[in-house]
Amino acid sequence: MTLKASNGESPDAVLIFVLTMLPQFHTHEWGADWKKNADDHWKECECGEKNSYAAHTPGSWLVDKAATATEDGSRHRTCSVCGYVETQAIPATGVTPVKTIFNTRYEATTRNWLLFIFLFGWVWMWF
Repeated sequence: MTLKASNGESPDAVLIFVLTMLPQFHTHEWGADWKKNADDHWKECECGEKNSYAAHTPGSWLVDKAATATEDGSRHRTCSVCGYVETQAIPATGVTPVKTIFNTRYEATTRNWLLFIFLFGWVWMWF
């Protein structure tokens, strides 16, 4: 069968136009990797369509470097869904730690002696 246009020319241009106007059928294939930005994460198809779009689900803050009196510290938390890591600075405290008079060994020894004196006195009182 041969199609002829009303002007006698070949209707190839008309057929191409009709074929391009037919709807394109596409099945989305969501990638295995999460796409992410600072606020959200999502799965993306090769056509650009987004799926499972949601805000990050961060865990607890973990301190990487504790702040001191003169230096800033840092901490981070990780999204449990996509693995996005948010980091944050911890400002310097500006306070010098107070030195204690007693160290832990002395305190432990003092505590042990007080316990011994108390128990010895209690036992001495009953015998």
